[in-house]
Amino acid sequence: MIEVILSKTYFNQGFFNVRVEYSESLGDHNEPIIFQKNDEKLILGYINRIANSNSTPRIMLGKEFTKWIQTNYSAGDILKIEIKSKHYLKENL
Repeated sequence: MIEVILSKTYFNQGFFNVRVEYSESLGDHNEPIIFQKNDEKLILGYINRIANSNSTPRIMLGKEFTKWIQTNYSAGDILKIEIKSKHYLKENL
């Protein structure tokens, strides 16, 4: 399970980085990714592997993700995410 601390950047910018230990569990650069919120709604995004110098994934989910994070979490909270497949992540409460 990935745990993402919702720092100011992650809370406001529509993306989060994945630590190196989970890197191989996710797809390649520019491949699509689906994030499933606990309420079953899906957010579509993509994987960016060039934003970080070590090629770890940055999950780009955009404005819909930002709005959802700001509605359901506070800055500094921890977002728990289950990796279902290389292209599918799910919120884990």
